[in-house]
Amino acid sequence: MTAFIETGFFTGDQAGNSIYFVNKIIPDTTFTGTGTKEIKFQMKSKLYPNTTETTKGPFTLAETKGKLNMRARGRSFQSKYYSDTADIGWRLGTWRMQAQQDGMR
Repeated sequence: MTAFIETGFFTGDQAGNSIYFVNKIIPDTTFTGTGTKEIKFQMKSKLYPNTTETTKGPFTLAETKGKLNMRARGRSFQSKYYSDTADIGWRLGTWRMQAQQDGMR
C-alpha cells in the first residue's frame, strides 16, 4: 500500500519575492513494523507561480540517516514523503530544512 504526506507550495519569505537555495533536509520520522525502515522524499521547486516545477528526488530516508544533503533553488517549494513498502509504519514529526537566500545567476 502506498502512503504519502505532501505539502502545498510554501515560500521562504512571507511575500514570496526572494529566491532560496535549499541544501539540507532534517527529517523527524519514526518507524514501526518489520519491513525495510525507510521512506522516500522528493522536493519540487518553482521560480514563478505559473512556471513548471523542478523535481529533486526521490531520495531515500532510512531510520539510521540523520540528514539529507540536496540542492534545490526557487521561490516556492513543495515536499512529499512517501512509502510503497509492505509491513512498515511511519510517522512524520516536525521536519526542518536548511536554506539561504540566494539570487539568480
